[in-house]
Amino acid sequence: MLYSVIIAGGEGTRLWPLSTSNAPKPLLKVFKDKTLLELTIERLLPVTSKENILIIITKNMESKVKELLPLFPQENIIVEPIGKNTAPCIALAARILIDKDQNAEIGIFPSDHIIINQNHFYDCVRLGKMLADKYDRLVLLGMPPVSPSTGYGYILLGDEIADENHEIKCFWGGGFQEKPPLNVAKKYLKKGNTLWNSGIYIGKASQFLKEIERNLPNVYDSINLFYKDHFGLRNAYESFPSVSIDYAITEKLTNFIAIWSNIERIDVGNFNAFFDIWEKDELNNAVDGEFIGINSSNNIIFSPQKSIAAIGINNMVIINTSEVTMICPRENISEIKALQKRWNILK
Repeated sequence: MLYSVIIAGGEGTRLWPLSTSNAPKPLLKVFKDKTLLELTIERLLPVTSKENILIIITKNMESKVKELLPLFPQENIIVEPIGKNTAPCIALAARILIDKDQNAEIGIFPSDHIIINQNHFYDCVRLGKMLADKYDRLVLLGMPPVSPSTGYGYILLGDEIADENHEIKCFWGGGFQEKPPLNVAKKYLKKGNTLWNSGIYIGKASQFLKEIERNLPNVYDSINLFYKDHFGLRNAYESFPSVSIDYAITEKLTNFIAIWSNIERIDVGNFNAFFDIWEKDELNNAVDGEFIGINSSNNIIFSPQKSIAAIGINNMVIINTSEVTMICPRENISEIKALQKRWNILK
């Protein structure tokens, strides 16, 4: 039996001002008129029953998530006191699941992916569960890199696991580096025996907890003591580092398995993802709302409540909300997080 854990507590600061603390990224409707959280739940139902799907959110999202999902098992909505990135929330989910099932196997799934080839995704998840059960190791789903990107974690591959009879290749893990500098990313791409980390992990809940105990003993001890105590957990969370599982655990793994997947996904991590999701007009503008342009192309425009008109605007992001209009060249979207921080300070 596979339990699926959906990580849905991220604010999505790179999607500001569309994503805010009051309307965080998992609750955005950017595709098929459904939130990213709803799409993730639907995607997992072929491999996990609804009763075995857990959602991890932060306290500020609780009322909105429960309103959005009135038929979802409410006891499966795990509420963190505050967001501290992915390592503490995975530890909390794993500890809660141990009470349900001592041998629980869990898949960790981000809530900001849109998967195109879902049948292949299901095959990879089922294979990952089988490998985690057979070898008692954490399994990472990887994707072949297409550029020397510094925004991904890189899975270093060891020997292929040749005794497995399946079409999807799997390897003993040879190491991991999260978001390397450009010169290192170029070296990995040239060498050829690396995969981008997809952010999807599969393994026994007990194995996740062992790694948390080894690398984040304070987090492990505190969650073990206070996972049923709301007030104690909140005080504990105040002392936790804000750290991802990739930096805290994966970079230090010595025994893991990597699956060479060919998952076609759109990672809704910044506004350029919308260019892949939304339909384009005759000038290749991706638009949600009404846009009238002259000599304006390759733009990403969100303005459902007010029309946007432009002349000679190219390769821009224009996001119009009730509070603010944000305009940014697409090549500078990495700076939006800093702009959001400045906006919050001034307001």
